[in-house]
Amino acid sequence: MMDTAHGVGTYDISVEHASLQRVPTERGTRYSLHLNGQIDERWAEAYRLERRESRTSSRFELDPKAAMVTFASDPGGAASADIIDALDLLDAMVERVNHRAATVDH
Repeated sequence: MMDTAHGVGTYDISVEHASLQRVPTERGTRYSLHLNGQIDERWAEAYRLERRESRTSSRFELDPKAAMVTFASDPGGAASADIIDALDLLDAMVERVNHRAATVDH
């Protein structure tokens, strides 16, 4: 985040696609990846709000301390197509969160 004279500033968090890892679990396959940038409490709260308000974003779980997002693959979809779609959704979500966190009243 970059501070400005008006207080909040801008956020430039992004998804690190190269960090994508497959994580087998008892309930199926999950994927994890890292976020680039400094995640503070304001950004994490904007993420929680965005996730709660959007059905498509609810699958992405944030660990703000690790700067990591995890999500489950769609059991009915083709694996690689589902992952590409999920990454596109996550990129868009992170952009919305960057904007939301930078506004005074998110």
